[in-house]
Amino acid sequence: MVKIHSEEFVRGRIYSYLKFQNYMKDVADFVCQELGIEDLIISVELNPNGDTVFVKFVESSFGFDAAFLWDQNLKGTIENYIDQ
Repeated sequence: MVKIHSEEFVRGRIYSYLKFQNYMKDVADFVCQELGIEDLIISVELNPNGDTVFVKFVESSFGFDAAFLWDQNLKGTIENYIDQ
């Protein structure tokens, strides 16, 4: 049987989820800007393993390492990636 949580608990989880979704979209926007991708982002999703962020556009998609989500030097990391 499924345990039903309190309204306060569920609302807190929903708030955290939505806040995290917005954070992932902000990071994805930054990654796209740095890579010169100007397509409109349709959605941003974390894969079930939590190791890849997938960015979907109207006609394409790409993924990046979820470690970008907590990379304190994201701009430098992307610049190193581009230079390779």
